[in-house]
Amino acid sequence: MIVLKFGGTSLESPEAIERVARIVRSRIPRHPAVVVSAHAKTTDDLGTKVVARRAARSRSAVQDSLRLATAVENGGGVER
Repeated sequence: MIVLKFGGTSLESPEAIERVARIVRSRIPRHPAVVVSAHAKTTDDLGTKVVARRAARSRSAVQDSLRLATAVENGGGVER
């Protein structure tokens, strides 16, 4: 048995994926276990999306706090 791990730029294009397939096929007699991680740039893209979502949530929390403070100052209810 052999473990083969591929990810990142080794999976960045159809040609690269075909190269990986050739490598795996060439190791069939050794009974490969293949591990595949994210394609190129996928991890970076996910990280960027997480940061953007957290920023949006923070802005929303600040806006909610400001609305509440304004309502309390004015003696009224909170509008949403």
